[in-house]
Amino acid sequence: MGLKTNSLSLRVCESSAAGEARRIAIGWAETLGFSAIKAGEVGIIVTELANNLWRHAGRGQVVLRALTHPGKTPAAPPIRGLEILSLDNGPGMADLERCSKDGYSTGGSTGIGLGAVARLSSYSEVYSRHKEGTVSLSQVWANPLPKTFFPSPMLGAVCVPVKEERVSGDSWAQRFNQTSQQILLVDGLGHGIRAAEAANEAVQIFLQRDLTATEMMNALHVALKSTVGAVVGLVEITLPGRVFSFTGVGNLEGKVINGNEKRSLLSHNGTVGHAMRTVRQWAYTWSQNSLLILHSDGISNKWDLENYPGLSSRHPSIIAGVIYRDFRRERDDASIIVMREPADRFVRE
Repeated sequence: MGLKTNSLSLRVCESSAAGEARRIAIGWAETLGFSAIKAGEVGIIVTELANNLWRHAGRGQVVLRALTHPGKTPAAPPIRGLEILSLDNGPGMADLERCSKDGYSTGGSTGIGLGAVARLSSYSEVYSRHKEGTVSLSQVWANPLPKTFFPSPMLGAVCVPVKEERVSGDSWAQRFNQTSQQILLVDGLGHGIRAAEAANEAVQIFLQRDLTATEMMNALHVALKSTVGAVVGLVEITLPGRVFSFTGVGNLEGKVINGNEKRSLLSHNGTVGHAMRTVRQWAYTWSQNSLLILHSDGISNKWDLENYPGLSSRHPSIIAGVIYRDFRRERDDASIIVMREPADRFVRE
């Protein structure tokens, strides 16, 4: 089963932006199969988060991402959901606990507050630093989540085009089978239509063909010869034993973090589709609470989680949102994937 999902960034810089964000989010929810009641709850969440951006930070972004949770078996239909990230560089919350209480509002809004956002969400979380900004996360699922056939790690992602483009030359996707999970991150050379064509072709091949990492990279190299080419990274986690590996060609940046140990992901020079001389799968330590951070060059590699107290233990979507917010390069498409292996789901079979 294969899953593809990019993000939509909605900029909030005026009071009317909340209504537009609400309309778009409800449309997404309906497309994903949400009931009218659930879609309405999505609208309330987005309205509150967007209004908070305008009233308290002056500007920010609401980033939407479709979620897909694998079913009980590879053949079972997946469960769909919607993730809502609110990002700002505003004053932050001096008293996060108080602001998170149901019904609390500091800006004279309808008063549902972050507490009610949490109540309406399947999952929610807020990371805020005084005078440095806030990232709020809400996930809403159309239906209750089943226990899946593959004990998948927690994953967060942001993938958006450069400002002036409507399509992204970056893309990513994941796929599952009974014994493995694979995640593909692809950055088509340049940006715009031609870069998007290369990225989309790579994703289609990845989703349609069940191959090993090395076989997949070779298949992508052949398929992308007629395109501008791409930088590609492929993560694979296999059972039994939760073995983690990475295969990369081109200038993707990434780290696997295990406590105080940090290892950079190794990627060979080249361009898939044009100049790919070497393909090698590298193995890395992957255990309870291991953290993967992988991103395209649309995000600077100058980030350091140690500069953000407590961030490394937060939900991967919060981590992705903070790094994207603070280290995005405005002149390129940007994508980041963050994945954690929760201690309570680490299984050795």
